[in-house]
Amino acid sequence: LDDAGNPKPETPNAKSIATVLAAVRILRAKNFPQDGFTDRVPLLGEDRSWRYRLDATLSLPGAAAGDPAPVTTLLFTERIGGMQQLAGSQEFNAVFEIEQPLVDALWSLTYTADPGPVLPKP
Repeated sequence: LDDAGNPKPETPNAKSIATVLAAVRILRAKNFPQDGFTDRVPLLGEDRSWRYRLDATLSLPGAAAGDPAPVTTLLFTERIGGMQQLAGSQEFNAVFEIEQPLVDALWSLTYTADPGPVLPKP
């Protein structure tokens, strides 16, 4: 990251990384599908574990040098269809649906293999 906390242009997936960083700086939710944080979340008719974890170290303005920087942990489900993904935070006691730009950015960073075309049903 550069001095402003942004990925350098030559960084692979720089645009997706910048989108994730912006989303973590100003966390937003499309909606809250349940009350409170849980270790497992209901997805597609079954309870599932969280799939991804993002630990973000926050640099606070005015913090004294040497003070430990707070770390925020966000957990994510896998992408559900094309338009939905859930995030959870034990710290904020919340499970929420993330906005589409973050869904797309996480997809480009976590999905590494093209499965190829869908095969026709026999």
